[in-house]
Amino acid sequence: MKLNTYILAQSLSFPVENHSRSNIFYRPLEYCMIWTPDIALHMECIYILYASELSGLKLPEGQISLICIGKPEPDGRHDEADILYVPSYLSREIILAHISELFRRYSDYEIYLKQFCLNGKSYRDLEQRLFDVFQMPILVLGEFHEVLMLSQEGSRFYRSQLFRSADTDFLPEQLEQALCSLRPDKEGFCQGITAEQIPFLSYSIERPNLNTQIILLDLCQRLSLRERILLHHLGPYILKYREFFYVNRYQNFQKFHSEITRYLNNYDDQAECPESILKIRKKIGWSEKDQLICIIIHSNIFQASSDYIVPTIQLLADHTFILDSGRNIYLCNLTQAGIGQKDLTNTLTAALEKTLYIAGISSEFTVFSNFPAYVLQAKAALEMGYRLDYIKRVYHYQDYVCDYLIRHGAYSLPLSSVLPEGIKDILEYDRSHHTEYYPTLVSYSRHDMKLKDTAGDLKIHTSTLKYRLQKIKTMLKMDIYEPDNKLYLGIIFFLLESPS
Repeated sequence: MKLNTYILAQSLSFPVENHSRSNIFYRPLEYCMIWTPDIALHMECIYILYASELSGLKLPEGQISLICIGKPEPDGRHDEADILYVPSYLSREIILAHISELFRRYSDYEIYLKQFCLNGKSYRDLEQRLFDVFQMPILVLGEFHEVLMLSQEGSRFYRSQLFRSADTDFLPEQLEQALCSLRPDKEGFCQGITAEQIPFLSYSIERPNLNTQIILLDLCQRLSLRERILLHHLGPYILKYREFFYVNRYQNFQKFHSEITRYLNNYDDQAECPESILKIRKKIGWSEKDQLICIIIHSNIFQASSDYIVPTIQLLADHTFILDSGRNIYLCNLTQAGIGQKDLTNTLTAALEKTLYIAGISSEFTVFSNFPAYVLQAKAALEMGYRLDYIKRVYHYQDYVCDYLIRHGAYSLPLSSVLPEGIKDILEYDRSHHTEYYPTLVSYSRHDMKLKDTAGDLKIHTSTLKYRLQKIKTMLKMDIYEPDNKLYLGIIFFLLESPS
């Protein structure tokens, strides 16, 4: 029976034909009215009448919903109807007003959800609507247990603070572990209690490209069927919003993005990366060995947002972190995307070919916290590439670094942005293994790549020099005989030897 003792707790639904009663996919009832003898009965309506009027009532085929005031008569049998008996002190008008208010509330909520993605509203615009319907704090989590929204009301604020840490976008670890340990029932709901003895109900919505968890806090009574339906339908609307505005899986970290902006604006070689930024790599599942790359997309024709370009490229959609949507700065994980820099270039070129946008790409790197240096690389590639070759759509830092440094000066970029990854690897290898590969590279370059002169300068055998050079070429990943690369190495040697 769907109209049971929870009717006043807002359970107003009946099963669609051919659906079992245990299924939570129910079609909602549409309206309520006071019954009179001249009214025909319809399945979409709830009828209010006195129990004494029920005995003479002929019910049509199909399930009819009735609210009867008073006690049922002993010989009255209406097994085919769904009947709720309420105390006789309730008037028909009181019941009608209450149920009509429930219908209005649910109708407003569903209309709002349908307009949610079309009007470009953020997740947080849903918070008050959710509280209006469920009358309790509600927490919506993303794929990585980041807090998308947290509705709260007056005196309950102190409690809801327990569910959001002050310096991060994610749940406290203790609550996250409690959620992971719960087992859902057949409808996907998990009920538990926090360490602070606050009861809650968790519901997971899993769809392609969407993994959302909804938590009702301070749960004091059983959820009605209608509320469960509304929770279930919240997921598809969030998915529509994400698809319509091309929100990818890393775009919901509000506090993280504010830290990123502050770090980018104040970056220099001596700047320490905030702890909250260092934690994010582990949280999103990016390995320390993953190859990363920075991308900046820009238009020199007009100032317009290009947020939609990278997330809509299928190859990059789930592997690109939007560092700064206002300036269109992206951090792409090439390893998880399963592509190399050449594939990335081809993909971006095809995507930008018929647009007014151009892209600058940094060199590859692995240390997540160093991304500001590679953002500067992408900016340099964008500026110098467009100046020298405006027909192209994608510009690589390696192709324009010498031109940029000659035009702006050797000190125009931080040293961490100028040094290629190969030089950093050689310096780190020398430090950890007590070798002398970097001095060997400097000497070989300054002796015009002559083996005999270099071996004499280093006082080593030629065969030893050849072995070192082979190792250096493997780590450097650069053709040291190419004229532009010779110039580039010369600038690097100068900067590394400079006292400043």
